Amino acid sequence: MSNARATHLTRRGILAAGGALGLGAVLAACGDEDANSGGSDPKASATASGPWSLKDDRGETVKLDQVPTNIAAFVGVAAAALHDYGIEVKGVFGPTTTQDGKADVQTGDMDVSKLTVFGNAWDQFNVEKYAAFQPDVLISTTFDSAGTLWYVPEASKDKIAKLAPSVAVSVYDRQMTEPLQRMWALAESLGADMKADKGRDRRGGRR
Repeated sequence: MSNARATHLTRRGILAAGGALGLGAVLAACGDEDANSGGSDPKASATASGPWSLKDDRGETVKLDQVPTNIAAFVGVAAAALHDYGIEVKGVFGPTTTQDGKADVQTGDMDVSKLTVFGNAWDQFNVEKYAAFQPDVLISTTFDSAGTLWYVPEASKDKIAKLAPSVAVSVYDRQMTEPLQRMWALAESLGADMKADKGRDRRGGRR
């Protein structure tokens, strides 16, 4: 890949996206970095303060008085990728554990025992549990021109929308590098240190 920002995810993070997006070509281009990066440093924490504003891929702008810290996100493309940047995602929805209770591949390097899970399968989303979580923001991908949030059930989407603003990263009708770049920008806005040595390693820079 020629664009540095498009190579930021570890292979495991991209594999999580690949389950839904078919990113085989991206995996081949970026190479296998699982053994080298190992995800985010558990001792490191991304910090940012002050008002937060972000225009998402639906053209909607989310404005908050403070940078969101109580984040709920689709586990694969969003939560696992943000974790790789040192952004703590506390609540997730989507495939998190397998039938035998082990972490699903989409969780990447996240510790599933520390996550609040609102739904582990398609069309599952515990709205009451989500409300009790008191989210600052919900982050997911969208696969259509209407901006439908991935893994947010149609039947309960209105109730979910009233509890916190949402951010959509589109993977519809665009090159696969674009959502990867959007996740980079999102992580940076949330306070991730994109100039750290580990961040440069993920983008294919020197070690």
